[in-house]
Amino acid sequence: MLWFFLALTTAVSSALEVALAKRWYGDLDALEMLGVQLLWSLPALLLGLVLVEVPEIKPGFWPQFAILVPVNVLASLWVFAAVKDSPLSLTLPLQAFTPLAMLVPAWFMLGELPSWLGLSGIILIVMGSYVLNVDALQGGGVLGPFRAMARERGPRFMLGAAILFGLAAVQGKDLALKSSILWSVAMFFTVNHLVVLGIIAVRRPGGLARMAARAKPGMIVAAIWVVHILSHYWAIMLIDAAYMVAIKRLNGLVGVLLGGMLFREDKIRQRLIGAACMSAGAAVLVLWA
Repeated sequence: MLWFFLALTTAVSSALEVALAKRWYGDLDALEMLGVQLLWSLPALLLGLVLVEVPEIKPGFWPQFAILVPVNVLASLWVFAAVKDSPLSLTLPLQAFTPLAMLVPAWFMLGELPSWLGLSGIILIVMGSYVLNVDALQGGGVLGPFRAMARERGPRFMLGAAILFGLAAVQGKDLALKSSILWSVAMFFTVNHLVVLGIIAVRRPGGLARMAARAKPGMIVAAIWVVHILSHYWAIMLIDAAYMVAIKRLNGLVGVLLGGMLFREDKIRQRLIGAACMSAGAAVLVLWA
């Protein structure tokens, strides 16, 4: 059951790192909020590159790498833009759309259709997103909850991030298969971090200084991010990725609870139901679709 503990750790840490970033330095813009986490986790990645042996690099690794870095940068930025602009309990559960996004290329490119269980997972995710905004029924009609989600910037950003992460998920695993898990993770995120920090240095005068000034909270959030990444990949090495992802999608439920505890967000009971529904749908998709 070690894999289950690690996957659960991934779910909790992935929600906690975003929640604490919003709590401790949510006054920064989304790019700098992301940058604080990256700045203080960069030393751990550089240490990893020094300690991990360079593996044999198979053909196709570097072109794939070059495509995935900007995709990950944009998706990560959208996550922070989402939680900065909107309640945590309304945005984090929408990451359950990631497994759904993974099915879309299969439908269009390979002609693969989900099973009846897969369709039930899709329905659960859509129903859950509806419940998150069900209060918009008043004056908004039957489609009011979906209109509310489309109208608000935060949910739109998180949906975009979920789709990008879903489309990139298979490619990210392929990078590890073309090298090694630990080295590919250390190399990928080192470059990812340097790209974001470089953008901040150019586009945000004084941004690096503002981020460096948040040393204590930055190091705590960075440490949680490292736990998130290590537990994620350790779990994948112990069990099929589908099982790990099913447990990781519980981060939506964790996000709702953190939203209530840290920010006193309202409609928590309603959003817990919606997040639970979406988490169940994501689990059905990754396990049985």
